Amino acid sequence: MLAAALIAAGWPRPLSAAERAASLYQRHCAACHGAGGAGDGPRSDRLDFPPHRFTDCSWMKLMSDATLFLAIKEGGAEIGMRPAMPAFGARLSDDEIAALVHLVRSFCAPPEPLAPSDPGATTPR
Repeated sequence: MLAAALIAAGWPRPLSAAERAASLYQRHCAACHGAGGAGDGPRSDRLDFPPHRFTDCSWMKLMSDATLFLAIKEGGAEIGMRPAMPAFGARLSDDEIAALVHLVRSFCAPPEPLAPSDPGATTPR
């Protein structure tokens, strides 16, 4: 009876697309690329070359979404990038890979401007 009540109340609620992407990133990417995409994950020091830093906006500007997608799907060696990057195409769907591309792009997004009502905001003079 409790299970039926919880389900009727909408629990457990389905994850949003952003939550699913974040979960996939933590499961498959963060160990090398780091939780915030800075290339400082706990396994990063075991690699011959450091993993790419998604927080490096100069590098991210050079990478097309298609290149990032293929790197995740086929692995680094298959597209002429770092061979330590494994292929995830057998484990992740194309939609999941596209969500990861969107997520890693967000590590290099400009900060949101403060609204004038925010305590730290300044007003132009």
